[in-house]
Amino acid sequence: MKTFTFRYNAHPRKESLAAIREVIRTGKSDVRSNEMIFSDFAGLFKLLTKSRLDLFAKIAENNPDSLTELAKLCDKDLGNIQRDVTVLESIGLIRLEKHPGQRRERVKPVPLYDRVLLEYAPKKMKAAG
Repeated sequence: MKTFTFRYNAHPRKESLAAIREVIRTGKSDVRSNEMIFSDFAGLFKLLTKSRLDLFAKIAENNPDSLTELAKLCDKDLGNIQRDVTVLESIGLIRLEKHPGQRRERVKPVPLYDRVLLEYAPKKMKAAG
C-alpha cells in the first residue's frame, strides 16, 4: 500500500537543521517524495480541502478515463475539476496523463497513492499532580 503523509511540525527549521547535519554526517540524502511537512493548519486546509480529498477518492476508487468522466462522476463543472486536479497534481497525489483524442487531447487522472494520512503529534502533556 502506497501512502502519502501530511506531517505537522510546529518547528520545521529545527528539524531541517537536524536533517542537514545527518546528511553531512552520513552522506545519505533524506528526501521524501511521499510526504509534505507543514507548520500551519490553515495553510494545509486551504490547499487540501474536503472537496479535493473527495475528488482524490473518486479518482482512486473509480479510475476515470478522462476529466470529463470524472466531472460526471462528481456531478461538478469541468472547470472546477480541472482546477482541483491541477492542485492535486502539484501536491504529488496524482499524475495527469495526456492521451490523443478524436477532437482534442484527453487527460486521464491517475492516483499515485492508495491512502493519505495526516500525522499530528501534539506536545506531550505534563502529568497532573
